Amino acid sequence: MIELATTRGNQLEWDFDKESLRKYVRAIHSEDKDGRVFIVWANKSLSGRWQQHGYPWPELLTHIRKIDDSTQLNRYITPQSYCSPLRRAEHVFRINAIGYDIDFHEGNADPDSIMAVFWQLYAIVFMTGILPMPSMTVFTGRGLQLIYILEPLPKQGITLWKLAGESMAARLDKGLEQCASAGLLAGELDKNYGDVTRVLRLPGTYNTSAGCYSFIVSPEKEETPVVYRLDQLRDQYLPELIIKPKKERGKAGKQADGKIIRLFNLYSLHSARLDDIVTLRKLRQNSEIPEDHRKRMIFL
Repeated sequence: MIELATTRGNQLEWDFDKESLRKYVRAIHSEDKDGRVFIVWANKSLSGRWQQHGYPWPELLTHIRKIDDSTQLNRYITPQSYCSPLRRAEHVFRINAIGYDIDFHEGNADPDSIMAVFWQLYAIVFMTGILPMPSMTVFTGRGLQLIYILEPLPKQGITLWKLAGESMAARLDKGLEQCASAGLLAGELDKNYGDVTRVLRLPGTYNTSAGCYSFIVSPEKEETPVVYRLDQLRDQYLPELIIKPKKERGKAGKQADGKIIRLFNLYSLHSARLDDIVTLRKLRQNSEIPEDHRKRMIFL
């Protein structure tokens, strides 16, 4: 994998790579082939205008086949799938991935410098077990895209998805700070990772802002991306999200032998307490308790 990334990092004159695009889409949307959901496809024109459209899986494949060298600029896709063609949070049907964008805004953010940050993250975050290796890593032209492909979650899992995303982002932020302190480029994590409707740049397409093509850094072409279970990610890497069951408190109201002596309803309880007060009054009749205190007891 190191050899692949080093070689690719210097190849900015790549042609449109439709095979990488297909691999990316098939890996993230592997469970969306039933055709029941919509995957939103977007592109940004040179004038900055956004266009997007939701496709079911069969139509998306047909659309991908039609893309050629003249129509592959600034292409994006939603990692999550929707129950309608509209890219709205309330229409989310299936959660497929956690995606992070690391942006490098410095003027000297050349591919080799960006890849140096990736390998530093690899050494201090992924190899040390702070986080697992991303399922896919993409060089976007001016940054890196880290994708953790998940076993699909229903919409009800969005809370855990967001909490896990925040905890993982905090670890990545610390890793990026260490990279910057080591003299490497200062990368910034895009804070939109918690937006379930966000789009991500497609590898194999051309980034007009950077003037180069995006490409898949890992895994290699012959390798299959790893798919993670979100609950296993939590249990292994995010202990702060584990909810510990509460201990059962001892049951009160029982005698030492565990037998119930007597049960009261509201009326019998008050009646028994009144009898107790009358008995106390009789016992203390000859004591020095003032008469008004006795009357108060009887009143209560």
